[in-house]
Amino acid sequence: MLLYDLKNTGNKNCGYVIRDKIPPPYKQPKQSKQSPMRIGQRYELVARKYLEQRGLIHIESNYRTPFGEIDLIMKDGGFLVFVEVRYRRDNRFGGAIHSLSNGKSRRIVLAAEQYMLINQYDGNARFDFVSIQGNAEPLWLRNVLQDIN
Repeated sequence: MLLYDLKNTGNKNCGYVIRDKIPPPYKQPKQSKQSPMRIGQRYELVARKYLEQRGLIHIESNYRTPFGEIDLIMKDGGFLVFVEVRYRRDNRFGGAIHSLSNGKSRRIVLAAEQYMLINQYDGNARFDFVSIQGNAEPLWLRNVLQDIN
């Protein structure tokens, strides 16, 4: 492959010079910004530690099903607790506390039902929500969705 370069030789008659080297491949600039997945994992760990300090016992993280994902599954006394964790840097668009949609809620319930079916769990369960906004302490809301048995 031949490429043409404009060469400044000081000679007005000399314009383009043919070169037969291929330029080096384009390199992506280093990104200092973390991926949303990595940020999510970081704040799920913050929420997990926060809940563990309040007596909950961690069972599983990032339980995935065809219906959706449950961020944390924990035990609180006689309850199996399915926890959705949401982080927002600021309160634009309502902030973290307003980010749980009806569709996401339905997917969490379906995923929780599948978890309980596969693990043959027939005890009490509840759905909690942990909202983390900026550098503030997590806000833990218990029983945000209807209990399932």
